[in-house]
Amino acid sequence: QHQHEKESLNELNQRFHHFIDRVRLLESQNLKYRTELTAIQKQPFNDNDIKSIEHFSNIKSELSKQYNATIDCKSDFEWSQLQIEIYRKWIDIEQQQKGKQLSELEQELKQVISNLNILHKSYAELERTAKNQYVERDNLFTQYLTLTHNWCNQKAKLKKYDQSMELLKNNIAFYKNLSAYIARYTESLPAQSNDELQYWAGEYDKSIKKIHHDFEVFYAKIYRDLTSYYEIKMEEVRKEVEQTKHDQRLETEEFVISQQALEKEYEKVQYSLTHEKEVLHKLESVYSKLEAELKSLEIQHEDKLELQSKEIHHYQDSIMTIAFDINEMQSSKINLETEIIIYRYILNAFENEEQVTIVPHKSTVANETIGKFIAKGRKKHSIGIKECAANGKYISLLNYSTSGDIDISKWILKQSTDSASEIQYIIPDGVVLKQGIELRIYSKLGNANADRSSSENTLSRLVNNNVTSWGVGNTIEIHLFNQYGEKQASYLESIEARATNI
Repeated sequence: QHQHEKESLNELNQRFHHFIDRVRLLESQNLKYRTELTAIQKQPFNDNDIKSIEHFSNIKSELSKQYNATIDCKSDFEWSQLQIEIYRKWIDIEQQQKGKQLSELEQELKQVISNLNILHKSYAELERTAKNQYVERDNLFTQYLTLTHNWCNQKAKLKKYDQSMELLKNNIAFYKNLSAYIARYTESLPAQSNDELQYWAGEYDKSIKKIHHDFEVFYAKIYRDLTSYYEIKMEEVRKEVEQTKHDQRLETEEFVISQQALEKEYEKVQYSLTHEKEVLHKLESVYSKLEAELKSLEIQHEDKLELQSKEIHHYQDSIMTIAFDINEMQSSKINLETEIIIYRYILNAFENEEQVTIVPHKSTVANETIGKFIAKGRKKHSIGIKECAANGKYISLLNYSTSGDIDISKWILKQSTDSASEIQYIIPDGVVLKQGIELRIYSKLGNANADRSSSENTLSRLVNNNVTSWGVGNTIEIHLFNQYGEKQASYLESIEARATNI
């Protein structure tokens, strides 16, 4: 956009320089005419000559005043436009930078808050998981110990019960056998004495004691085996418990390390969040301060800007009017040049006391420079350039075809003069030039002052709103191209200065 504005400004400067060159050319011509008029003033004049010269001088002075006023208005208008554009760009840049910084900070803040919430959730979830694992581990360990203890007790009781039952069975069988043997032996023997009975009773007691002793030895061995077996099992259980405690301690250390890392990361995020909040507060304060200054400046310069805007619109209207007046003056200048040539011829004739007869469309002056108007046009096919208004109001095209209408959409019209840069106009879509119909392409100012009384059956209209006036000058050249870039017609209009004899 800046490059486009720069190019537009350069183009305006070039057009302004061409305008100044054109005015200088006119001034040089006017100076030449003034010297000639001064030479003529030394000769006797009649009242008509004096009035004509005074009229010409008044027109020239008025043209000079209008030219100076045009330059002043244009320079003031350009300066006001530049100031307004600079203020607008400065305000837009400030607002864009503030909005961009605020949006970036808001995005970073949202991202940090979301990350922090995720960390909080993960930390709480890990804490709940760890607590549940601790409780589950303790419950499992307690259940394992209780189950192991109960299993050992039940197994010992079962073995004791089995041993007792086996012992009882053996004792019962032994006592049964012993009772049966004693009964048989007693029946087979004759009646014995008391000493023998006592002897056998003592032997019986001894055998009973030996049997008890053997059982005690046997049970002692079983008890020792069971004790060693349970000691081995308890040692294995103790080792498993110690291994479980070691694993639990390692898990606890890992959890503590991860918790410390999460706390450090949380502190960093909290610090960065605090810093960003401070920066955001500072930026908000600066933004509010700048906004307040902007409002105060707007309030201070509102009336001034409104006045400048009104002046700019007034200057624009004045410039358009002055430009149109300049074009009219240029056309009037050509007529004045012709009148001056005629007056010179009349003066020379009066000096020579000759009879003067003015023939229309034929003017000859002895050894003087006169202006000759030349217009040449060429066409390749059916569309040609009919006319270019000398005051820059319009350019007219004509369909010379005898067969039908022609679509001239996207055709390009290029005009170049000796006093201005090239003007290009692209005919819009949907424009069809009918057979024998003239199409006038008006400038913005020419359209405002156009005569609307022409019949729409023989004349069509278009308006080039991109230019205030078509180019004017001593030489005007126009080319017409179709949508493919092929030249269809050309037109040359010029005013030649040449010396003639009476």
